[in-house]
Order: sequence, then structure tokens, then C-alpha cells
Amino acid sequence: MKRILILVDCQNDFCAEGGALTSPDSIKVADRIPNLIRKGKFDAILATMDTHGKNYLNTLEGKYLPVEHCIDATWGYQIREDIVAAVNSVIEPDKCYAYRIVKNTFMAPPAIIGGDLIELVKGDEVYVCGFCTDICVVSNALLAKAMTAFKGAEVFVIADACNGTSIHNHNAALDVMRSNQIQVVDIDQVIK
Repeated sequence: MKRILILVDCQNDFCAEGGALTSPDSIKVADRIPNLIRKGKFDAILATMDTHGKNYLNTLEGKYLPVEHCIDATWGYQIREDIVAAVNSVIEPDKCYAYRIVKNTFMAPPAIIGGDLIELVKGDEVYVCGFCTDICVVSNALLAKAMTAFKGAEVFVIADACNGTSIHNHNAALDVMRSNQIQVVDIDQVIK
């Protein structure tokens, strides 16, 4: 059985001290992710990166979320250092692959999640975690479910490795994923 982990937007602006959209809860969640990576025994890790330009506030997303964040080539755009270090510690040729996926909208390009990469690693289980549960995590989990269902892959969201814009929105997104046959699990179930 092959296991794929999708790390959604584990970038400084979402989950590091001083990030544009960081909260104390997002820091706590991000602190758990390196252990998940090291103990989860994944065959591939996909790290999506929310990517915006300097004109972000003039975009449709900027209209609804008027906080500049994840501006390309800034500190806030970078994936948290401890998460990068954890990924680098598990990469081994023919055992674990890692990919970064640049995205300028809520979800990664469908061809990457559902096409070549899933075929390359032949994922039987796809795990999703990251930021924000009610925006980018739910979008990517639903995309992964839609794009891998025909291959018989199970999709899981790791609830305690996700953080939403509020606890209410986090829980509502988990309910949406459950209703779409995405399994909701916690880190301990993944690393057992």
C-alpha cells in the first residue's frame, strides 16, 4: 500500500510567528506536523504553496480576503523551516518523493493531484492536512477525492493537523469532507 501526504499551504504567513494570517492555534497545529511527517511513513509528500503577486489586493480573492499574504519571494511565502527540515529528513530515493506545487488559487492543479503524480506513486491512501481547513484544505481534499476515486484511493483529512479561520469553520469543513466520503482522522491514527 502506498501513502501520499498533501501538506496544504504550511507557509509562514499561515502558521509561523509574525505571519500575516497566523494565529496561536495555527502555530500549535504547525508544531505537530513535523512529527506527522517523520512518523507517517509516506511514499510521497506534496506541499502546496499559496502563491500571490504584489497586486493581490486587486484580485478577486483579495476583494474577499483583503490581507496580503503569501506574496511570491517573501518570507511569508516560504514553507515553515521545521516542516521543510522534516520533509528533507524522510526523502529517500525509491522510498519517499517530495514535490512542491505552486498554486494561485485555493486548490492545486487537478492534473497534478489526479494525474501523473498519483500514477507515479500509485497512492492507495491520500492524507491531507494544513491551512486553512475551511478554504484550501477542503478544496484540495475534495479535488483529491474526485481525482483519485476512480483509482480506488481512500482520502483522509487529518483533523488535528489542520487549522481553520475559526473553530466553527474548521468543524463545518470537516463535516463537508465527511459527507463526501473523506475519512476524518487524527495524527495518532496515521502514525500508529
